[in-house]
Amino acid sequence: METLIAGAAAVLVGIFSGRVITLKQGEKKGVAFHEHNELLQRVSDIEQVIPALIPRAEVQDAINKVPPLVMDAVRTEINSIGLSMNQRPAPSLGVGGVDLAQVKADTEKMKQLNEMLKNFEQSQGNG
Repeated sequence: METLIAGAAAVLVGIFSGRVITLKQGEKKGVAFHEHNELLQRVSDIEQVIPALIPRAEVQDAINKVPPLVMDAVRTEINSIGLSMNQRPAPSLGVGGVDLAQVKADTEKMKQLNEMLKNFEQSQGNG
């Protein structure tokens, strides 16, 4: 459904931008005014057909699904990073067999990702 919406929007943008360029060039060359009316008629026809193809409720439903999908993707990524850290064998470098630089880097990365997730969740709660 999102693809259909994006396609319809791309068609409208293409029609408008192509026609605007044509009209700008036509003003310099003296293009007839009736072509402008033809463009308005085409846009009007498209605007009448699109609501029948894409119901407003379906568009709103698709838009409402986006934030939870993004939040789920962020959580999945954070969880996969956490799992990979737990499954990684302990490095044999450093004092006591632990690579302190790597531990610090991993801890910082987790803090950054956690902060990003909190900011995203707060923005979704306030939005």
